[in-house]
Amino acid sequence: MTVFKGKSSWGQGLKEGRHEVGQSLKRLAARFGMAVILINTGAAFARPGALPTHNAIGKARIAFEISAQPLESAVTVFGFQSGYQIAVDQATLTGLKGNQVRGSFTPPYALSRLLAGTGVNYRLIDENSVTLAAAETQKIRPVQVEGQSETAYSPVEGYKASRSATATKTGTPIVDTPAAVQVIPADVITDQGVNRVEDVLRNVAGVYDRDNDENVGSQNATNMRGFRVRDIFKDGVRLSDSGQQMLDNVERVEVLKGPASLLYGSLEPGGMINIVTKKPLSEPEYRIEFGAGSFGYINPVIDATGPLASDKVLYRFIGSYAHSNTYADHGDDNRLLLTLSLTLLPTDDLKINARFELTRIDTRPILMAPTRNGKPDPRFDLDADYQADFAYKRTKEHVAGLGAEYAFTQSTRANLDLSWKRRTMDMSQLRFFTGKKQPGGIKNRSYAFRDIDNQQYAVE
Repeated sequence: MTVFKGKSSWGQGLKEGRHEVGQSLKRLAARFGMAVILINTGAAFARPGALPTHNAIGKARIAFEISAQPLESAVTVFGFQSGYQIAVDQATLTGLKGNQVRGSFTPPYALSRLLAGTGVNYRLIDENSVTLAAAETQKIRPVQVEGQSETAYSPVEGYKASRSATATKTGTPIVDTPAAVQVIPADVITDQGVNRVEDVLRNVAGVYDRDNDENVGSQNATNMRGFRVRDIFKDGVRLSDSGQQMLDNVERVEVLKGPASLLYGSLEPGGMINIVTKKPLSEPEYRIEFGAGSFGYINPVIDATGPLASDKVLYRFIGSYAHSNTYADHGDDNRLLLTLSLTLLPTDDLKINARFELTRIDTRPILMAPTRNGKPDPRFDLDADYQADFAYKRTKEHVAGLGAEYAFTQSTRANLDLSWKRRTMDMSQLRFFTGKKQPGGIKNRSYAFRDIDNQQYAVE
């Protein structure tokens, strides 16, 4: 045991012998193997970082001159300058550095500054005694946080996406993408309650709808920066003459403004629209929704996803049906969507995606009959024309896709996507003309029939 004494109690210790507090500290030090430094203070407990005021415990200020040095010697100097008695295990001070203390302070305030940031606390025993000890540390159980950062194809939390693959075909952060890209995530689509791509695009500046009255709800007609957008991309693959797309399997709609022919081939210079579909998730999730609205609108939706046989095989099935009438008699719209997606994870670096989609759309375009004196011409019997089924448009789309992605590193990936699409359409149009009156009081009309059956292949 090593004993240090401060100057204010040194003479008194020689004259009076044993001081009650000093002896108590010495016995405490002998019991626990501590070194004792004698100084003078009041009774309280403090820790570095909770500095007492200059007037703490009513002590007068003392001029301190302590330079930054090893904490063991700094405490010794503090004892001589303040006259305090200090009991401390010397091992507690070993390897620590005391702070510089220069100026006129009360001893508790000076001691707090000396120990600040060292991890050593002090406890005031009485007006002449203090003990030093290492701060108690509380052990915290390990906490494991699991999560997945947003990718260019994953769901978006909230309204703002941080990544997009449309402009660069990589998962580049949008803020680092040298192009004008805007992403409308699924949360925006759901909260707005829209069911057409054209309605989603109202969120994008410079894009507007060109739907014509004769084919309301039957085809896309979108302008972007003054140019008509004829094709829509789905998961980066072109869908020529795609018609309208249902939104129940859409994760996000991305709009790239400006020329993009370098990456996607022949395109209008106004830009392109890319629909990113929902992918299988690793956690089971089941959703059943039903929507209803004006003009007899109904929309039941089933969405199920999760592991299929093991964590290496994921699936997602989405089924949706939508029916609605229009603001005019006889015009109606019926849509059916069935999608099945599979994701295989043979290794941590390889991902294989397979997708099949069936879309069926049956619509009755609104007939625009001639008017007379601002009202429909009574000589045209639209009810009879509709009952004769002269105006309809029936479309079926079958889409199959197969893709593979291999991650060489966290930032280097290779992708290969194959896509096949077959589209069949059976359409009949009825048009009226204002010409000379025909026998029977019926004006001129014409019928146009059209059958389409085409297939499309794409490799990306």
